[in-house]
Amino acid sequence: NALVARWNERTIVYEEVEDWLAGAGALHDERIFVGNAPNYYVTTGRHALTIPTDGPETLARAAREWDAYWLLLDRENRGAYRRMYDERAPEAGWQPVATFTDALGHPVYLFRLEP
Repeated sequence: NALVARWNERTIVYEEVEDWLAGAGALHDERIFVGNAPNYYVTTGRHALTIPTDGPETLARAAREWDAYWLLLDRENRGAYRRMYDERAPEAGWQPVATFTDALGHPVYLFRLEP
């Protein structure tokens, strides 16, 4: 099925994000919000948290509480973050910093919460 990435292709973007984070000087113990936190952790060894469904303001509060200032936003998890995903629009302190491509050719955006 061309609409679903093969199992072994789903983590490729996670590996690319990790390479980018390392190049940007992010410490390995910095946490990240992603759609599939267990899979991200297994693939990269970085602690990950699942993106809350309530939107950017809630996410910013959770990020400050959990010291997780990175957000990886993909097409499947855009729900309440549609404007951030569709327009790469900064919201609630989240700034777009990098763009990747998933196994199906869809963009995946990395955001950083500015203090």
